[in-house]
Amino acid sequence: MDAENIRNLLVQLGVLQRDIKVSNNFVHCPCPLAFFSHNEGTDKNPSFSIKISDVPYYYCFTCSPDPYRLEKLIHNYWLMSGDYPSGAAKVMINNYSNKQIFSLGHHLNEDAWGHPLDYDMQSFPAFPADELRKFKLIQWAIDTRFRKYLQFRGIPVWIQNYCKVRYYGDVLVFPLTDIFGRTQVLRARSIFKKKSWTISSKLLKIGRDLPRLTNVGAFFNFENIDSKKPIVLVEGEIDAMRLMALGLYNVIASATTSITDAQIQAISGYTTILGFDSDKGGKMGTNRLINKFKDYSVVRVLDWGLVGCKDAGELKSREQLDIVLKNVRVIL
Repeated sequence: MDAENIRNLLVQLGVLQRDIKVSNNFVHCPCPLAFFSHNEGTDKNPSFSIKISDVPYYYCFTCSPDPYRLEKLIHNYWLMSGDYPSGAAKVMINNYSNKQIFSLGHHLNEDAWGHPLDYDMQSFPAFPADELRKFKLIQWAIDTRFRKYLQFRGIPVWIQNYCKVRYYGDVLVFPLTDIFGRTQVLRARSIFKKKSWTISSKLLKIGRDLPRLTNVGAFFNFENIDSKKPIVLVEGEIDAMRLMALGLYNVIASATTSITDAQIQAISGYTTILGFDSDKGGKMGTNRLINKFKDYSVVRVLDWGLVGCKDAGELKSREQLDIVLKNVRVIL
């Protein structure tokens, strides 16, 4: 992209023509994100620049000291302002060849959602159907304890059905699916005490290996999300269903804070909103995830502690959720 087209893109983002300067293969101007990401809301001493190249990068020594591709600038502007800068996006796309667009980086080049046919389904066979049938859907259960347990946690019946919650004996069973909706892993939770575990081949007493999260990108509720919208990532299945009960549907649960590389790869390329526990352990886990996700996804962080909750599962109302969402922390 040449200097003139970069200038046009910046104008579309609200930068004044007179404030745009060109020198030494860089276009300099006040930061387009200053109102949202600078402490004073302005960039009086401009620290923002875009390198002129086939695949341009931008820098801002106040809010983005590391180089980022221009599509992230547009994406961040959209998230922070609430208005999608279609004019700027059109300038960028019109000046990129197809080859350039698909070489911009990992999240456009290897996104599993964008290229589902490239995903080798034979490499990761799903949870065996004959074994899965042992875990019945709770909507067919005569025993009402499972329904009542989840309803007590603020999860209505329709969400229990929507998420295909299962049961076995005295435990709830939550399916973790891949991007195709195939059940890969089963997580069990006791309804009598706070204890969760993964259903393994040893527990089932079978001689064949079952899929593991180290190999498959599976999450609870993964099959139901809209890949075009920001994805909220929480730890527990109860947390995810409680958010859905409060009207936030594009949410998945990892079932563990130790998210694997396979899981990260499965959702790379999207805005990821981390909503892990607000206690010390949860915050440590969030910091680890920020470092893992930063090269793959635009990252935001939610703090349930703002409304006196440890996790999303403790939210009592939509009003509490709105307070947390309005105070989302932006990771640049």
